[in-house]
Amino acid sequence: MCRIACPVLQGHIETSATELLACLKRRLNGIWRESRSKQLGAACPPIEPLRGCQQCMWSVSHRRKGKKCNFEFGDILIPPYRESRNAASRSYFNAPRYPGVDLYAPKKATARFGCVVISNAFPKNLAWNGGPSRLKCEHGSTFWMNNEPHLKDNVIAIKALMYMDDIYLLTPRMKHGVLSTVWLILREQRVELEPYPDLRSHNIGDCSAIQNAVDFYLDNLGNLWVLDTGIIDTLESPRCTCPPKVTVISILLGKITKRIDISVLAEPNSLLQNIVVEYGHVGKIFIYISDASRGAVLVYEVSSETGWAVIACAPSVGLQIAMIKRAPAHNILIIVILHQQGLFELDTSALRRRNSISPIRVYGDHTKAVLLLGSDAHHIYLRHVECSDVLSWDTRHAYNSSRLANIHSAGPRLTPTSVAAHPLRPILLVLDSNYADTVNGHLPTYHKISFIEQ
Repeated sequence: MCRIACPVLQGHIETSATELLACLKRRLNGIWRESRSKQLGAACPPIEPLRGCQQCMWSVSHRRKGKKCNFEFGDILIPPYRESRNAASRSYFNAPRYPGVDLYAPKKATARFGCVVISNAFPKNLAWNGGPSRLKCEHGSTFWMNNEPHLKDNVIAIKALMYMDDIYLLTPRMKHGVLSTVWLILREQRVELEPYPDLRSHNIGDCSAIQNAVDFYLDNLGNLWVLDTGIIDTLESPRCTCPPKVTVISILLGKITKRIDISVLAEPNSLLQNIVVEYGHVGKIFIYISDASRGAVLVYEVSSETGWAVIACAPSVGLQIAMIKRAPAHNILIIVILHQQGLFELDTSALRRRNSISPIRVYGDHTKAVLLLGSDAHHIYLRHVECSDVLSWDTRHAYNSSRLANIHSAGPRLTPTSVAAHPLRPILLVLDSNYADTVNGHLPTYHKISFIEQ
């Protein structure tokens, strides 16, 4: 027995080489077929089970055999668990890619049917004030913050991402008393925040821990790439506790798997703001980080542990980047300079060549100044500086006001700070807040997460 990747479950399982070959043979023969229908019927999807691998056995009959199951409309069944985080938990594996599904496994369904139910329910909007935390130990916050109390009114969330059924929140240490900078949102009777992956990973003064996360990026493998500037209390009395770095958190494992020191690329006055990760054709991983103080994009190649800076524009107080696709194997960076009109396009292939001159293409140089909120494949989500409406731009079309679709209005005194797409479902997650009231005063920030169907 060995631990290998199963082609059906798309995850790692313990099985023999004989069973794996049986799975591959049946997959190549076309027995494993995904439903091409965009809307699922009342029956289970028309998929025939693979009988060559014990981990891929299905516990119910499917439509191909003329039988129906007793689940509600839109439910899908996937094979039983092999690993889990707790008794009522979620699967470590990625399910087959069906449109419009949510990966969640109720305990009663697992116990009764021996399988996992994927619910098709639309998520509910969330709202909370400050940073209501939940800790395993009530004295842990005082220990890891050097006897400084956790002030939930000083917690300001600026970005939210969703993976599977979990939502991850980014709260930089703009003010003192912020317990953690990356959180997992617990949605039970009320919204609570749990330090992620654990409280020890955010210990102030420990350079192996996250000091001040200002941005994070979620890749397709379930890795959370966290940009840590190492400077805390940025709105009150900034102080540098550790050199800047990138911390990689594996969501599937629930722990930190890699730390990358980027102090060689940064300068003492660097303003590191955004991070984007690109996987190359030959397995190379490139990290792109915006540095507003130099108007540069920092490039770091993970396997060779080398990096360099590419000057993209003049120095400014804000430099935002987001990655989109022009073709299946062609990615570009969209760059926005704070308080400057238009957007800029920079080819990532030019960034990967150290000594080449990177051509820049300008969009909407006579339009209003914008702020980037997020990206997804061919779409850029942004807002005008003087307005709080979220706009969507399909980059396959020209950039002008008639091409910008209004997809969300934040509401009175609220400002959208991030937009993220669900990796499996056609849903957008929008984070709104009144962070300006907290920055300028002592009121707790009101946060609201809205889910929008694409």
